[in-house]
Amino acid sequence: MNLKARFFAFALGALALGASLATAAPAEAAHHHAAGHSAAPSFPMKADEYKKLVEKRIDKIRAAIDKKLDRAGVSPDRKKAIHKIIDEESKDLRAEVYRAAADGTVTEKEAAKVKTLTTGLRARVRERMRAEKNPHAKATLDAIRAKEAKEKADTTKAEQAAKKKADETKAAKASTEAKEKAAHEKAAREKATKEAVAKAARAAKTKAVKPAVSTKATKAAKPKAAKPKAGKAKKKPAHAESTTAADL
Repeated sequence: MNLKARFFAFALGALALGASLATAAPAEAAHHHAAGHSAAPSFPMKADEYKKLVEKRIDKIRAAIDKKLDRAGVSPDRKKAIHKIIDEESKDLRAEVYRAAADGTVTEKEAAKVKTLTTGLRARVRERMRAEKNPHAKATLDAIRAKEAKEKADTTKAEQAAKKKADETKAAKASTEAKEKAAHEKAAREKATKEAVAKAARAAKTKAVKPAVSTKATKAAKPKAAKPKAGKAKKKPAHAESTTAADL
């Protein structure tokens, strides 16, 4: 085979390989997209499963930060201090997780609040790290944290007041229903008693006006027993008469 033929065969092979890769790439991307879509959490979710899911997300964020720290050649002590910052900034996140999981399940609405805190975790860590080096940034961050704490306290207070009011309304409703039920049962018992007394009175009245049955009428109505007709006296057997004569 000459050089020209070899070059032509190589070109055909390269084109075939390119076409094969171009066909496989969208299929692989679609496969990864489908796998990611199928792995999405579904709600409502059990509390323990959701807690594990959030902890995995925190670990993933910590691993991404560690990767950057390792590239920057950060010392182990500094890395340990940054891990402490991550844990401190995760307190609100974990508190929201436990609040959402208090009833044993987590709804999609509750998970949305947690997701907001999870997404902003890295930004909060970066703010803390910048505040350590810049006093002005630290003052700004402290003001932001104080505002957030106040808003959180107000929200908690409002939620507690709403819960207390709901509990009081529920208790009042239960008390009213219990009283209505007791009154209904009492009225039913009184009605049943009155009906029983009235029934007994009617029965006694009916018995008092019932006519007595005459004894004479009963005797007159009774048929007389038929008397046997008088007939000829039966003759005694001959042997009976002879037996009597012999005895005499």
